[in-house]
Amino acid sequence: MSIDTQLEKMLRKVEKPARYTGGEVNSAKKDPEQVSVRFGFAFPDTYEIGMSYMGMQILYNILKHLSEEENATHPSVKAAASFIEKNYANHTLTNEMIAESIGISEVYLRKLFLNFLKTSPKQYVTDVRINHAKQLLTENLYSVSEIADMCGYTNIYHFSKRFKGSVNLTPSEYKAAFFKTPSEL
Repeated sequence: MSIDTQLEKMLRKVEKPARYTGGEVNSAKKDPEQVSVRFGFAFPDTYEIGMSYMGMQILYNILKHLSEEENATHPSVKAAASFIEKNYANHTLTNEMIAESIGISEVYLRKLFLNFLKTSPKQYVTDVRINHAKQLLTENLYSVSEIADMCGYTNIYHFSKRFKGSVNLTPSEYKAAFFKTPSEL
């Protein structure tokens, strides 16, 4: 029996194919010829509870940043990304500080980030902070206020606004959704 025939028989058994259309939260679609890292996750049972598994969102973000950093062949971009990862909790972290730490101008830093990562250094810092906040929220060890402080935000309202802008949930909603059982949804 050919693989096409086997696949056709199997696909006829799929009950809810609309779930698997590639529109998952934080999924990225890129030209396969333009990327060096490719990955895919398949956990169909996670969609039965009404929303995709929060852990998947975290994994998508981690892999997205890893692939971006791997594609960032310029040593200054790698150094800047490393500096940001080590200093994201610093409330006063600025583009100027990042640029100075790696010995380039702030203008050149912005140019490099846009060319290699397709984002600004400021947005990259925000993404790193939000990803760390997601991880801390899923650990359920700290209050939202403590997490905001640990991720470089001096104001919980600013943190909540940035978080919701990135995740489409407030930090409290994200934390609550992560710990809900299927029957609570």
